[in-house]
Amino acid sequence: MNILIDYLPTTIEIDKKKYEIHSDFRTSIIFALMMQDDSLSEEEKLLGALKLYYPIIPDNVEEAINKIYWFYSRGNIEEDNKKVKQGKRIFKRNNKRAYDFETDSDLIFTAFMSQYNINLNKENLHWWEFMALFNSLKDDNEIVKIMNYRTIDLTSIEDKKERKMYADLQKYYSLEDRISKEEQELLNKKRAEWG
Repeated sequence: MNILIDYLPTTIEIDKKKYEIHSDFRTSIIFALMMQDDSLSEEEKLLGALKLYYPIIPDNVEEAINKIYWFYSRGNIEEDNKKVKQGKRIFKRNNKRAYDFETDSDLIFTAFMSQYNINLNKENLHWWEFMALFNSLKDDNEIVKIMNYRTIDLTSIEDKKERKMYADLQKYYSLEDRISKEEQELLNKKRAEWG
């Protein structure tokens, strides 16, 4: 699929039948957040994904799920599968999480506004468009700086002062273990109470 010459998909073909798929970037961001949510079972995640992407869920559920992964990976599922087999994840660089759509939402919003003059609150962008723009953010955007801090290979830095500075920045901007398991459980209870 070539984003320059091909129309971006808004339908998926399963068993020779076309199904509409929600292609707006918000759908795929919710999907990413749902897949990272440890409070959901795998079954809940898959059922949630089907409801999220398909207005009418296809009968062939297994293929429908495969097509979700294909869509989310922007048609590059083989490349993403290769990354996973090599111990890398779509969200990771140097085996470290580079970004999080929840934690970094303000930074991502601001980067799109400043670089592209796109208000993500008002625009309807196809997921593939959104990711093409996200992957092309300039180095002077705060989110890109922070992604680089999070993923820099500290062993590649010779100078001890500089290495310590980047280690401190990694710790400060870390996405890992931001809150304890107990705090997360309490937060989940509060969210359930709020409805």
